Amino acid sequence: MIKNYVNLAKCLKSAKGATSKDSSKANSSLNELYDLFMQEKGLYLKLGQFLNQYKSDVNYSEKVIIKSDDIDINFKSIIAKVLEENNLETINDCYIMGSIGLVTQVKDSKGQLLALKIKYPNIDKNIDNQFKTLKNLLKVTPIPISKSNFDKDYFLANLYHNITNELNYKREYSNSLKIKEIAENNNFLTPAGYQEPTSNSVLISNWVDGINLGKNIEFDKASSEKIATSILSFFHDSLFNEGFIQVDNQEDNYIYSKTSQRVYMVDLGNCMHVTKEQRTAILRIIHSVQNNIDDNFLELLSKVGFDKKKLEHIEEFLAPLMYAILAPYVSNIKYDLKNYNIGSIVDNILGDKKWWFRLSGSPEFFSLMRSFSLVLKTLKSLNIQIFFRGNLKNIVSKNNQADALSLQVGKRDLAKYFQSKADNLNIRIIRNGDEKVNLTLPSTVLFELDSFLSPDTLKKIEKSGGDIKDVIRKAFQNQLMSGTLLNLKNGNEQFIITLN
Repeated sequence: MIKNYVNLAKCLKSAKGATSKDSSKANSSLNELYDLFMQEKGLYLKLGQFLNQYKSDVNYSEKVIIKSDDIDINFKSIIAKVLEENNLETINDCYIMGSIGLVTQVKDSKGQLLALKIKYPNIDKNIDNQFKTLKNLLKVTPIPISKSNFDKDYFLANLYHNITNELNYKREYSNSLKIKEIAENNNFLTPAGYQEPTSNSVLISNWVDGINLGKNIEFDKASSEKIATSILSFFHDSLFNEGFIQVDNQEDNYIYSKTSQRVYMVDLGNCMHVTKEQRTAILRIIHSVQNNIDDNFLELLSKVGFDKKKLEHIEEFLAPLMYAILAPYVSNIKYDLKNYNIGSIVDNILGDKKWWFRLSGSPEFFSLMRSFSLVLKTLKSLNIQIFFRGNLKNIVSKNNQADALSLQVGKRDLAKYFQSKADNLNIRIIRNGDEKVNLTLPSTVLFELDSFLSPDTLKKIEKSGGDIKDVIRKAFQNQLMSGTLLNLKNGNEQFIITLN
C-alpha cells in the first residue's frame, strides 16, 4: 500500500511537470510518467492510455513492446503453461503491454496465426490496492468547487467498474459477439474473430495482419475516405440505433487490412450500453443546434446523464457550448477536424466555470464522451474531411429520429441564443492604412479563432494587450451577439475582429 502512495506522489509530480512551458522539462516529466505507467500497469497504464495527446511525444507504441527477458519469471511460467495447454507456439519474442495483460502473436497446430492475451499475475489484487490508495487520497483532496457536492465514492465506484470490466476476458468475448451483430450491417468493419474463452484470464482471437491506424501512416484519399466513413457509420449505428458502444476506440484499436479492404476492431473489453432516453436526448440536442432552435438544453442534458442542479450554474452557456461541441454536425459541408478539440472548446467557453460542467456529468456520460472524442481523434488522424451531418442522417433510423423530435421537454425562460447569435465572424488586418486581410467565416468557428491567425499575428495581438482566449470567452458569454470583439493597434498595424 505504501508503494502505491509513493507512486501516486510521483505521478502527480510528473503530471505537473508535463504541463511546463519548458519543452525539455515537459518531455522529461512525460517520460518519467510513462515509465511509471509501464512499470505499475493496472490503473496507471489505463491513465497512460487516456492521455492520448501525449502518446506520440513519448513513443508510446514502442514503450509498450517488451521482450520475454523483461517478463517476470513467474509470469513466464504461466505463459508457458497456457501455450502448452492450448497447443500454441509463439511466433516472435515481442509482447505488447496492456493495462491488465500482455498480448503476443502465436500459431496453432494448423499454422493459423492467433493473438494470445494473458492477464498479469495478481492484477486484480493490484488494481484493488491502487483504488484503495486513490480513494484515501481523495478524502483529503480539495475539489475545485467546494459546494459542488461531488460524490467521490460514486465517481470512484464507476471508474473502478469500468476498469475491472476488462479483468474478465469472458466479458470481452461477450462484447465481441454483440459488436459482431451490429457490424453485420456494415460490410467493411468487423471485430476480429474470438474463440470462446475457458477462463477469465486467457483470451485467443484471430491475428489480423494489417496497418494499425495508430501508426500515423498516410493512406491514399480513397482509402482514407472509405475507412473514415466506415468508422463513423459504425459509431452512429452502434450508439443511436443499437445503444451499445466500444469506449476505448482509439486509433490503436483499429487495424486496416489491405488484403480484405476491411477495418478490424480489437480490444473490446471496455464497452457500454447507452439507454434509449440518453441517445434520444443526444439526437434531440444535435437536431436543435443544427436548426438553430433554442431548446431546453438543461433538461436534455439531464436526460443524458448530467446533474441538473449543478448545470444550472452554467445554463446560460449550454446552448453555445452544445453548438461548439457539435460543430461537425452543424456544418452543411464536409468538416475538417484539424483544429477541433473538445477540451479547448470547454475551456474557451466556460473558463473557470468549466468545473461545473466536468463535475456535473456522470461517469457513464464521460465514458460516452471519451468514446466520441476517440472516434474523432481517429478520424482526424486520417487527414480527411468528413460529412458528419449527412452520415448521421443516413445511418440513424427514421424511427429514432422521429423519437428525438417528439421528445417532451419543458420550456425555459432564458435569453434566446439562436435568435440573437451572429452569423459571421470577420477578421481584418490593416497595415499602413491599407487593408491586407479581410476574412469572413461562419461564427461557428469562433472557438478555434486562434487557428485562423498566424503565430506572428497572435504575438502582435498579445504584445498590444489582447488575449484571444479572453476574446473567445467573452463572445460566448455575450451569446455571440453582433459587435466588435477586438480592435487593437500595434505600431502601423490594426487588428479588428467582429461578429455580424
